Amino acid sequence: VPRTIGGVAIGYIGGIGMGLVMGMISADPGLQHVAVGREAPQAPMWDQMRVSWRQTGKRSVAMGKNLAVLSGVFSGSECVIEKWRGKHDVMNQVLSGCFAGAAISAKSGPLMMCGGCAGFAAFSVAAEAIMGPH
Repeated sequence: VPRTIGGVAIGYIGGIGMGLVMGMISADPGLQHVAVGREAPQAPMWDQMRVSWRQTGKRSVAMGKNLAVLSGVFSGSECVIEKWRGKHDVMNQVLSGCFAGAAISAKSGPLMMCGGCAGFAAFSVAAEAIMGPH
């Protein structure tokens, strides 16, 4: 349980950090004139900065929540699978990656769940190979 809680906390903090970075990079200046009510070149700089900061904040929180859910599902399923199998090997990461990928793709239908399962299981194996056993 502590490992799962730690995984969620690290995932959420990392998600907010990545959300800030990606939000600043991918902020759409074309939306700013709609939110401010004026054309972007005519809007004061502070209004543009305020709108951009709000968009960045919303994206960072959303990305943080998504990553927290993903890491929570992955860590939780890994703990359950490891306890159930009684082994600590790469197959635990494959199965928990498959479960997490399918779970986060559940709203998109069964085909996307299969894709999420395969993709996240492959990512888990690659991460395990690069980082080594923990």
